[in-house]
Amino acid sequence: MKLKELKSIIYSRTGDMQSCIIYDIKNNVDLEYGCSVEYAYEHYGDREIVRIQSVFENGNAYLVFSIK
Repeated sequence: MKLKELKSIIYSRTGDMQSCIIYDIKNNVDLEYGCSVEYAYEHYGDREIVRIQSVFENGNAYLVFSIK
């Protein structure tokens, strides 16, 4: 599944940004940390999702999109 295919179910609401981490599984590195899901769709939307998980760090909740 492509990351951009999640647009209709995972999105930010006005005043409540959905933060995410974009993790490159091939290179074992975070590409983005704390960006909005809309930013992720725009810049990484054509990448394939391997895994989605949630994490809570430093008082913030993030969705982690592991992509290849």
